[in-house]
Amino acid sequence: MKKSLLLVMILCLAASCERGFVPAEEPLRFTAAGSAGDVRVAFSDDLSALNWASGDRIGIYAVKGSETVGVNYPYAATEITGASATLSAVSSQWQYGRASVSGCTFQAYVPFSGTAGEGNRFVVPVSVPSLQQQAAAGSVEHLSSYVVLKAFPATANPPTGSVNLRFRNLTAVVELEIKATAASAHKIASAEMQAAAPLAFDRGNLLLEGDPDDTGGAFQINDGQDTLTLSLGEPFALTTAGAKISLTVIPGTHVAGSLKLRLVTTTGAEATIAIPGAVNFVGNGIYRKTISVDPASFSTSGGGGSYIWKKVTSAAEVTTGQYVVRYDFHYGDYSGNFLLPCTPVDRNPIPASVADLNLSFNTAGDLLAAPAGYLWDIAKSTDGWTFSCTDGTATYLLGGCDQAQGIAISTDGKGYYTAKDYSTCWTLTDGASGIVMTVPVSERKAMPWIDSANGLDHFEWRMTKSDTGGYIFYKKTAVE
Repeated sequence: MKKSLLLVMILCLAASCERGFVPAEEPLRFTAAGSAGDVRVAFSDDLSALNWASGDRIGIYAVKGSETVGVNYPYAATEITGASATLSAVSSQWQYGRASVSGCTFQAYVPFSGTAGEGNRFVVPVSVPSLQQQAAAGSVEHLSSYVVLKAFPATANPPTGSVNLRFRNLTAVVELEIKATAASAHKIASAEMQAAAPLAFDRGNLLLEGDPDDTGGAFQINDGQDTLTLSLGEPFALTTAGAKISLTVIPGTHVAGSLKLRLVTTTGAEATIAIPGAVNFVGNGIYRKTISVDPASFSTSGGGGSYIWKKVTSAAEVTTGQYVVRYDFHYGDYSGNFLLPCTPVDRNPIPASVADLNLSFNTAGDLLAAPAGYLWDIAKSTDGWTFSCTDGTATYLLGGCDQAQGIAISTDGKGYYTAKDYSTCWTLTDGASGIVMTVPVSERKAMPWIDSANGLDHFEWRMTKSDTGGYIFYKKTAVE
């Protein structure tokens, strides 16, 4: 028996030597190159150049006519020289081989999103966030986190087995120089651009097919946001010398008088300034404007003086007033502290991390300054509590129903489920990890929810059945 087995092994070995081992398929080589206006992704200080940066992730599709050969393979920028880079497969499992993609057309985009090897060949989920953050006045590093790029369709060069991809920035950069008209003691903590048409979107898709030069039609937008909040990691002094802030917006035309800039100081004072003239934001473009601000135009709602936001940790301590609403989240490997935004949405508000907002607290745990876009008016009624907010043109209510995606912020508190009863009356009780929020029409609780398979890319507020933490409220309180 042993001799027979040994003979089989020897024969197999001889056969393999005679044929030779079949080598692995040679990988297709991707490169990215072009002029400064074409490519990703680190901006120069004067915004004139847009170059590749270490860590950039690219999604690449392969199609042959109506056939989809490869879906959303993740590649990374390597061997970077300014506007040029080699794009290397992140995993050998998702790597295009030279022979198997012969005759294919390649579509690519930045930043990588979705799931490797899965998805629709025509669209991929992307966003241009309505909440952005700049480290300090004059810095530009943050811009690369918010742009979306799409490549022109490309095919392989048969002799070299390589594909060169040229990318175009589909978003626009806005640079505003903020100047005081007189001496000022104000320090600006955040800026909010307001419009009558969408400036950003927290949920949507990029249309993969089509010409990247058609930047206005590249996005399939859900929950378009008419306000865009820029938080400053390091507040800047409002001076006559001026300071520059920068943000990323989607293409769009804004009629004269429709654009405004709301500035909020570290003490809670705020001023709203009209941005003069009609504005057309175009993809791959830069809009620059100097904004003059009268220091005397700053005021605090409800009277003069400074404010802090007192920490409230039990339902019994909540009284009618203006609040910032925070949820402390704990689930499996994920934890964090997140704010509930008051941006209109028909379902699933997107949480914002306290860490990302760079919020400041005193030793008692009180919030020193509230970020724009997160201020809720909470009022007591005979049946419970109502949560409302305003953008200066309309008042929005927080509503909920008995469905998982049943949270809405709208003028009537109703949302995605048109056949369901929504309630804008909330019950506040104490839970093991903080305040719990429910509505009478549902046993579910309002809290952030995470798709553990896809991480924070799928983090959103929902009505859920199990506890994952609790709320802390911060009430606006005058300081003598």
